[in-house]
Amino acid sequence: MLKIKFYRQRIYVTCFLLFIFAICLVYAIVIPYNDAPDEEMHFQIVNYIFRHGSLPHGGDPEIRSPIWGLSYGFTPYLPYIIGALFVKISSFFSMDINIYVIAARMVSVLCGVFISYYCIKISQNLFTKYYRWLFVIFCVLLPGTVFLFSYINCDSMSVLSSAMIIYAWIRGLKTKWDFRYCVLLAIGISVCILSYFNAYGYILCSIFLFFVSYFHLFKKDYNFKDFRNKLLLITSIVFGLVLWWFIRNAILYNGDIIGIETSDHYAEMYARADLKPSARITLAKQGIPFYSFIIHSCWAPMVYFSFIGLFGYMKIKITPYWIYIVYFVFFLLFVVGLIWNVISKRKLFKNKKHIVSKYFNITMFIAFLIPIILSLHYSYYSDFQPQGRYLAPLIIPLMYFLVIGLKQLMNKIVKTTRLKKIILTLIGTFYALSPIYCLIFILIPQYNK
Repeated sequence: MLKIKFYRQRIYVTCFLLFIFAICLVYAIVIPYNDAPDEEMHFQIVNYIFRHGSLPHGGDPEIRSPIWGLSYGFTPYLPYIIGALFVKISSFFSMDINIYVIAARMVSVLCGVFISYYCIKISQNLFTKYYRWLFVIFCVLLPGTVFLFSYINCDSMSVLSSAMIIYAWIRGLKTKWDFRYCVLLAIGISVCILSYFNAYGYILCSIFLFFVSYFHLFKKDYNFKDFRNKLLLITSIVFGLVLWWFIRNAILYNGDIIGIETSDHYAEMYARADLKPSARITLAKQGIPFYSFIIHSCWAPMVYFSFIGLFGYMKIKITPYWIYIVYFVFFLLFVVGLIWNVISKRKLFKNKKHIVSKYFNITMFIAFLIPIILSLHYSYYSDFQPQGRYLAPLIIPLMYFLVIGLKQLMNKIVKTTRLKKIILTLIGTFYALSPIYCLIFILIPQYNK
């Protein structure tokens, strides 16, 4: 009986992953080239690596934007390196540039599949029954998330790194950091470092959780040799996988290992006059108070709309607009349930049996907050960019807390198992069908005009 259940579960997982692959691939085929945020600038780096067989200098005129004066070559771009490999493989069968674009987009498509896989593994450790699949659906089937998994970007791989890291946290805490999960954590951190700056909060969170687990959670069984060996293992793998990038930056950019200062220097020299860093009239330079920026600007609604789903260059909205309202109501109710859960569970965290979940929740909350803080800081002090994709690394922590809130509401309000099952099925169906609706009734008609 257990064997039959195991194989049935594997079939469900395989079918779901194939579904994610299919819908992301269709999105990738339907969306025209460069009708996604900065895709042309992303593809220029992929194309450069493909044609030259080498990595570009961030200031190379071939990849440098004539408008912004810089390129994505100054930032980590592991997805572009893999994308160039896919383009190289596709070049054996076709010389069509459109095929090259789809080949490069396959990195994001496959990231969507692997993110789904890790979300399934995470949910199996955190939730039971219907909530397992709801968590996965919430994470990977928002229209904005599927859109993210369909064009050339680094955001998709940053979300993948967060999924790998969170799964490593869960298994590491349960197994007192078995070597397998130390290796997985190290690989996840390495992918994070080489993908996108917005996800770097997961590195800090990993350091926090690893040290807290040894010096507080496992203090009764504390073994310095074990702690040292596993810390050295994680550090060695991370350094071995990412150190080349920082050494290369130091050589190319006169010691600027991150590349940010050099990027700003090129922007100052080559950007359009009104877009040079020194000429930008930021909200901070205008003297607008930070609280006023948060409350009175369009930052929050624009981030919300684009997080749920704004296609193209944030110009194609989901219609009818009530879909945005339904998502907002869902989120609001789930947050109410989460607050209810926190209030009712405060005493549990004083019990030693729940101390692990307490520190895991704290770490997840920090991982949720950091992308928001970084996005707010960038929009206020550098360039006003209210885009939901900048919050992509918080998707898994956000949905984790929302599912906890949903579960609390269901347990307290809905008394019968049958009604609970119906409500959860309807919510899951709405989430699962929304990206299909957007594809059939919004994107395909939009691009077939």
